[in-house]
Amino acid sequence: MINLIKKDLAIAFSKKNAAIFLAYCLFIITVIDTFSSDNIYILIISTIAYFLVSESFIYDERTKGEYIINSLPVKREEIVLSRYLSLIFYISAATVFAATIGALTALMNIGNIGFINMNVIKKVFISNIVMISLILPLFYKFGYRTIKIIYLLIYMLFFSFITSFPNIITLNFVKDLMTFIQTNKCLINILSIIILIFLVIISITISLQVYRKKDI
Repeated sequence: MINLIKKDLAIAFSKKNAAIFLAYCLFIITVIDTFSSDNIYILIISTIAYFLVSESFIYDERTKGEYIINSLPVKREEIVLSRYLSLIFYISAATVFAATIGALTALMNIGNIGFINMNVIKKVFISNIVMISLILPLFYKFGYRTIKIIYLLIYMLFFSFITSFPNIITLNFVKDLMTFIQTNKCLINILSIIILIFLVIISITISLQVYRKKDI
């Protein structure tokens, strides 16, 4: 399983991708001035994580990597679990990368961005794990080529939510909801963790069932 994770990471973190991520970060930081610093970080990290997940599936489809891996003495369960574990590395790497670029640009007083904080990191991990957990079973069922439009739509919906968030929080029922969350922060955090774990377990279970039956 470790070798499978290393394979995914080696594909994702190439010099070419690093250059693309750097250019993207600088573009977002210097051009978009209507977002808060937190939302800029969330957008950058989520986009990089989206790209990294897509890259590993694209590579496997382009090189028939799935056939090669399944010809090796590796269980299908290990293949699926390694892909889910890779998500943690993807999101972590995207966070470190964005935080580093953000800190450097903040020190140089470039753009509307400050230093990253734990609240942003928490939001990034939760939102990306939810988004990717919803789509991975579909990847295993239909393949990336078929599902990429759905994945892009989910990402665009997420992007639209971030863009419209300043307007959303002015709505009365949203204000009431935010007040409830703030007054019951501990309970909400516990429930969020439980729901997140439950969602990931369901996603892994579905992916395992689909991949076991898949004719490769």
